[in-house]
Amino acid sequence: MSQLHPTFSKPINKTFKNNIKTLRVFALSMLVLLLINFIYDKTQLYFATPLAINPIDNENLVYKIVVGCLVAPILETFFFQVLPNIVLTNLKIRNDFLLIGLPAFFFGLDHYYNILYLLCAFFAGIIFNYLYITGKRNANNAFFYVFFLHCIYNCYAYLL
Repeated sequence: MSQLHPTFSKPINKTFKNNIKTLRVFALSMLVLLLINFIYDKTQLYFATPLAINPIDNENLVYKIVVGCLVAPILETFFFQVLPNIVLTNLKIRNDFLLIGLPAFFFGLDHYYNILYLLCAFFAGIIFNYLYITGKRNANNAFFYVFFLHCIYNCYAYLL
């Protein structure tokens, strides 16, 4: 009989394998987010308007780190991954397309500085929600995976 993890009812071996799956999705998600950022950076030159600027871009470095890289990812992970997943699941919605796409749509709307930014945020929302669903099914720390990815991505986007 396999040994059980002390805080979970899953066997250690299965928990480890599931965490490895989620870590793979995490790594792939980071690569896709970097690609989205690259595409945005290259195309924004053609679509730039005064509305195209994220308000945090005008703030100082400390503000960007605290709010953009820590506070915003916590709040956005809760409001755009955790809460919608709870609500949709309680409504008996099990369709992955809706569980991933609907919160991603609202994530994009929350980042409407221009249409290009909205589209990039929508695709980032798909990535975050896919990672959340994967993490929820394979591991017990889905919030942390999404929060950490969002932190890394925002730090990259704001600081580099």
